[in-house]
Amino acid sequence: DDYEEGTWTPVITFGGNNAGQSYNAQVGSYTKIGNRVYFQAYVHLSNKGSSTGVVEIAGLPVISNATNMTYSVVPVWINGWTGGNTVPTGYMQPSAFSIRLQRQNASSSSGVLNMDETNINNTTDIMVSGHYAT
Repeated sequence: DDYEEGTWTPVITFGGNNAGQSYNAQVGSYTKIGNRVYFQAYVHLSNKGSSTGVVEIAGLPVISNATNMTYSVVPVWINGWTGGNTVPTGYMQPSAFSIRLQRQNASSSSGVLNMDETNINNTTDIMVSGHYAT
């Protein structure tokens, strides 16, 4: 019985901060049906700023479910980054308004690595789309 449509403004954060950032584009939309949110977003930086740390796309309009069993994988498309021989990926954590970005290392046994500010350039653009439990 619960249905909602809307827009949201995605923000790239590094370690939870976004000091000095500017964007060419920041667009997001979502549909909430019951306890599930379907979303998509596009962000295009014009300056990544000076913050450091793990990359997240923040600003989702509905908090994710608090149960540990509700992690959701988020497909990530990224252009103009320095990921080397890795594949970008992301996920929703429980009780979050953001998507954590990571990179899978296909050439070593180190597996999944956090994406950080060193992987993002001043003009990187990113698209994400997915769904998660609320």
